[in-house]
Amino acid sequence: MVAHFVAVLFTGFIIYTASPGSSLFSWHPTLMAVSFCFLMFEGILIFSPHSSLIGFKNRSTKVTWHWVMLLIAFTSAAGGIIIIYYNKTLNNKPHFTSWHGLVGIITVVYFMFQLCAGVIVKYPRLLPTFKLVDLRLYHATSGLVVFLMICFTLFLSLYSNWFCKNITGTSWYACVGCIGLMATMITNQVTSAYLPRLQKRMQQKIRPPI
Repeated sequence: MVAHFVAVLFTGFIIYTASPGSSLFSWHPTLMAVSFCFLMFEGILIFSPHSSLIGFKNRSTKVTWHWVMLLIAFTSAAGGIIIIYYNKTLNNKPHFTSWHGLVGIITVVYFMFQLCAGVIVKYPRLLPTFKLVDLRLYHATSGLVVFLMICFTLFLSLYSNWFCKNITGTSWYACVGCIGLMATMITNQVTSAYLPRLQKRMQQKIRPPI
């Protein structure tokens, strides 16, 4: 339950600080927090053997909830990108000049490709040259990379003008801690589920024939 508490607390704090509706820009951190800190995080936790809120459901149901939440997360993130782009255009400011903006747009594009790859995993007949077990391994590994990139983008956002102006002191360090915890939880979940399988398969491949 700690994972869900962190997700809700961090997302709620960002939304409270942004005060959505107070300005056009306020929707950018709001939508990004909802997308990445809550929907995507919870969408991945669905497969956690310890933290899933629907752990009692079968895998098919978990997969459905997973792709629905990730699709909504991408839609929210895309909305956040459109808003910040439009806001900068209105204020005659250059686009994607900061590390936060540059890494952020790369991450969202990568997220889009990850969603497309998820379709192949759900319907493996679209790529019959690969086994389903391999597709799941590649998808999970790539998903971990996406989430770590998201965490890095969130960390860079802590140094943005808006964030430094509104959040300082202990609250700033608490946000760093939340991002670190989320990255650690997802990394541990994915590696615990797939690393033993990968090691076993590697051992089978290098085992000399009898």
